[in-house]
Amino acid sequence: MYDDRYYIQKIKPFFIDENIYYEVTFTMAYANTSKFDRVIAFTKQEIVDNYAVKLSIHSDEIDMLDKKMSILVIDSYEVAIRPCELDNFSELFGDRFRHNITSNEYKKLMEFISNTKMSLTELISSDIDYYSFVRNQITMGSKSTKIFQLLDKSREIIMSSKPGSNTLR
Repeated sequence: MYDDRYYIQKIKPFFIDENIYYEVTFTMAYANTSKFDRVIAFTKQEIVDNYAVKLSIHSDEIDMLDKKMSILVIDSYEVAIRPCELDNFSELFGDRFRHNITSNEYKKLMEFISNTKMSLTELISSDIDYYSFVRNQITMGSKSTKIFQLLDKSREIIMSSKPGSNTLR
């Protein structure tokens, strides 16, 4: 169902018969993409646009001025931050860690972001009780908590308004 990661470039809402739909422009999540690599698809789902995502897409046809027109439809999505982005982020705090996308911590965190549409910045800036609750729910049963170790360090800097807090946000 989900194979490739994509970056959402633009989301444009529109209405048909009092229903909201979204025109989503996206590219493959590679370092080198050009404007010619952009793809447009349509969906009923509100998709987060600040992280890489995996999309479930199918082709369909619509009638446009008495002609059939092929379109892509996004059935579902999930947030899927690229491991290299987490690896690079870890370098800000010293040694570079290799992050594993098969870890329970990673899977649960991506599910949390997909379901709540909350950014990591919003999470680490939330009150301590909520942050601790989410942290405990996500890391419960996880062998490794590398991601939350990074988020904890980020939270400490941001909440204390230490130098670099704006950059981390």
